[in-house]
Amino acid sequence: MKEEQIITIELDLAKDIKFRNPLLLSSYVREKVEGSKEEFYLFVDEIQMSDEVTNPYNEGGKKITFYDALNDLRSLSNLDVYVTGSNSKMLSSDILTEFRIKSGNPR
Repeated sequence: MKEEQIITIELDLAKDIKFRNPLLLSSYVREKVEGSKEEFYLFVDEIQMSDEVTNPYNEGGKKITFYDALNDLRSLSNLDVYVTGSNSKMLSSDILTEFRIKSGNPR
């Protein structure tokens, strides 16, 4: 495996602070992965630091969250996603269940 196939984002570090925006996170990863035949691995640490952002297409609608970004990225067949965090509420079984229901296709 090549080093370029591993994407690490640490949301508690200043170098990755822009990726607290789920739209930027998704866009960044898609740029690296789409169109490649190689398998990629995404590691996102401290996911509880992610922000909710206004939907640019519907400002009065629901906010966009990291669930939306993860659901978007799961459509990439050559990407495995690993998410960690230190906030037990964010990673509780209720939250994981919500992601599974939204995704409809857990890996």
